[in-house]
Amino acid sequence: GVVVDMAWRHVVYAVLVVGGAWFAHPYGIDGISVAVLVAVAVTFVLFTHLGMRITGLPMAEVALAHLPAIVLAAVAGGVTWLVAASARAAAWPAVAVLAIAAAAAGLAMALLVVATRWRILGPDGEWWRLAAVGYISRRAGRRRKAHNPSPREP
Repeated sequence: GVVVDMAWRHVVYAVLVVGGAWFAHPYGIDGISVAVLVAVAVTFVLFTHLGMRITGLPMAEVALAHLPAIVLAAVAGGVTWLVAASARAAAWPAVAVLAIAAAAAGLAMALLVVATRWRILGPDGEWWRLAAVGYISRRAGRRRKAHNPSPREP
């Protein structure tokens, strides 16, 4: 059943990672990174297909659910590339390039989310936001009660 379907997909992933890394090792870390990226992409497609088969979701719904993440990833990737290329051109150390590019990408995504009033995340992102706010509110309420117990009756 489903367990077997999942298992062979995991085997494909493992073979793609190991085989791809072996094939790409003459190209250095860049080649191995591309091989792993291909393995992850193929596995994503395989598991998405499995999920669609199990749930009966049509491809249009799956694609629509992924659209907000694709937009955010494009923004993050574009900002990261621009900032990293500029920092490398200025001969910054690798750790500084990583830190500034990651911070810039995070800031760009946060600004996009705030500027669109969370709509960029779509209905699934809105559900997540409401769930997170509810969880944080409940946790904060419990903490307040623990730190400020009600006065006891004499």
